[in-house]
Amino acid sequence: GGVAGEEGGAAGFEEPESPEAGGLGTLGVVVKKENSGEESRPKPSPDSVPLMIEELKSVIKYVTSKPSLMNGSASFVRDHIRTMLARTSHAAETFILQNEIAGCSRNLIGPVTPEGAGDPAAAAPASAAGGPAGGGTAAAGGANRAGSSDESLFSQLPDELCKHIFSFLDGESLADARLVCRTWNEFACEETHWKRLCLANWRSLETDPHLWPLIDPDVSLSHPNRWRKLYPSVISKEQWRCRLQKTGRFICQLVAHHISGVPVGDYGLPYTLVVERRFNTLHLQTFVLPDQASFLYFEPETDADKEGYEEFIDYLTKRTRAGLALEDQRRFIFIPPCDYAKTSLKYDGPSLLGVVQNAYPPLAP
Repeated sequence: GGVAGEEGGAAGFEEPESPEAGGLGTLGVVVKKENSGEESRPKPSPDSVPLMIEELKSVIKYVTSKPSLMNGSASFVRDHIRTMLARTSHAAETFILQNEIAGCSRNLIGPVTPEGAGDPAAAAPASAAGGPAGGGTAAAGGANRAGSSDESLFSQLPDELCKHIFSFLDGESLADARLVCRTWNEFACEETHWKRLCLANWRSLETDPHLWPLIDPDVSLSHPNRWRKLYPSVISKEQWRCRLQKTGRFICQLVAHHISGVPVGDYGLPYTLVVERRFNTLHLQTFVLPDQASFLYFEPETDADKEGYEEFIDYLTKRTRAGLALEDQRRFIFIPPCDYAKTSLKYDGPSLLGVVQNAYPPLAP
C-alpha cells in the first residue's frame, strides 16, 4: 500500500505485482536469427514443419536452462505447445484473409457496372433493377425475373429468398457477385451482409462508435453503405486471440486488433499475456515511442469475457495506471481510457488500447 510502495523501482516507473513475477508466464517462443555470416536462408513458412521444430527446440532449450522448471510441473511446457499451435493456426487464417482482401477490394468500394448480357432484370424497368435494395414485393421481384429471357432456377426465386442465399457468402464472393448482373449487384450490396461480415471480425463495431475512425476515418457512421465501405479496412487489420492474466489470476480472453503503427512482427502476440507491472499513465508520453510502436485495440472475445475485461479496465482507471506485460525485449502496454488515449491516439471511447514495442527510454531518476 501507499504511493511509495506502488511506485517502487529505481526510476519510480515499473512496479511488480508480486515478488515472484519473473516473466515465465509471458515467455513467447521466438526463433532468433543467427548472426553467423552465412548466406541467409529463405524464411520458412509460418505454417511449416521446420518452423514448428525450431520453436519446440526453443521451448526445450529454455526449460532445460531453468532448474525450477525442470523439477516442477509440465504445465508450463503444455501451455507453450498450445501457444505454438494457436499461433500457426492464426498464420494460416491470416493468409486466407489476405487472399480475400486481394480478391474483393478491387470491386467492393466503387460503383459497379455489370454486364447486361444474360441479366434477368436487364429488360425490366429501372425501378426494379436499379432501385433501392428490397424495393417492391418479393413476388413482384420474382415475377420480373421470370418474365425475362433467363429462365434459370435462380431467376424464379423471390427476392427475399435470394437475399437469404446471399447472406451465406463471404466478402470475396459478394464482391464477385456484384459483377454478374444488376440484380445480383443489388442483392450483394445489401448492408445486412456487410454488417454481418464486419461484426464477425470485430464485435465492438456495433457498440463503440469511437472505434470507427481508428479503422477508417473516411467512413462516416451516417453513410447508408458504411458497413460495405468499412469491410476492406476491417479485414486488412491483423488480429490475435490471447489470454490476459494478472500474476496468478486469469482475467479474460481477448481479441487484439492492430489499428496503426509498425507491424507487430512475424510471431504476433503471445497467447498468454501476464500483466506483471503497472505504472502511472502520465509516463506514457515518455515511455511510448510512436515510430517504433504497434498500436492495438483490445476487445473481449465472447460475452462471457466481458465482465473480467471491464473489471480490469476499471481497476486501471481508478488507479490512473497502465498495465505492462513482458516478453524478452518486447513490452506490451495496456492503456485504459485516459488523457493519453484521447490526445495521442485520438480515441475517446471506453475500451482498452495497447502498445507493443521493443525498446523504451529510461526515465530520469
